[in-house]
Amino acid sequence: MAGQRADRCIVRSMLMREALRRGGVPSEKIEIVADATAAVGVPAPTRDAALANELGLVDTRVFGYVGGLHAIQEPERLVNILDALKDSHRDLRLLLVGPGRRADAVRERATELRLSGRVVIVDNPPVTQTARFQSLIDVAVFAKSASLAASLAAPQEILEAMAHGRAIVASRTYDAVELIQDRSNGLLGESHDIVGLAALVARLLDNDAWRRAIGRSAQSSLAREASHTAVGQKLDRIFRAVL
Repeated sequence: MAGQRADRCIVRSMLMREALRRGGVPSEKIEIVADATAAVGVPAPTRDAALANELGLVDTRVFGYVGGLHAIQEPERLVNILDALKDSHRDLRLLLVGPGRRADAVRERATELRLSGRVVIVDNPPVTQTARFQSLIDVAVFAKSASLAASLAAPQEILEAMAHGRAIVASRTYDAVELIQDRSNGLLGESHDIVGLAALVARLLDNDAWRRAIGRSAQSSLAREASHTAVGQKLDRIFRAVL
């Protein structure tokens, strides 16, 4: 195994580290380095009133995420969360922004639950408009299942939400746990418990001050761990130790 002969093995998660350790690589040779994101340091965006009007999201509260609508993200599960909150939060809307093949599955699920009028999908967004869409999201929600494949996927959508100061609710997958400290810079729930995840979303929606504080904490924790500077410094330390 190449990892056994390497001076250091750099991985992006505890799950990957554990896989190498089980494959015979000594723990002291394995270094975890987080994914870096260029969005670190960007001020949290204020709500874009023009875009809200364009998307029919004036005088609403919004949850969802900006990123890929891919099978591994299971975005249709967010329609189930909306269904759980449809009566208690009548002004709530689901916004999903990004390309991907699961957009139709989301629309189908919304139709089944008679929620089509409360779901907004932008499946071909301009890449330069990320901050505008992020500004509309009160709570960013990532509710994928805790499968091995889902946990190995790079958590770019979570990183982007943190970078833009969004309050986050996520299912307790390996990638989310690596980034989110429960009730500090986000909230974690069990992936199988849609009602429980919905309750966490409701708690943030109903407490503006706490929601904003969670978002600020997410942004500052990301700056410490995943800015290009922070990741570069960690890689530099690893390389210098080997050379």
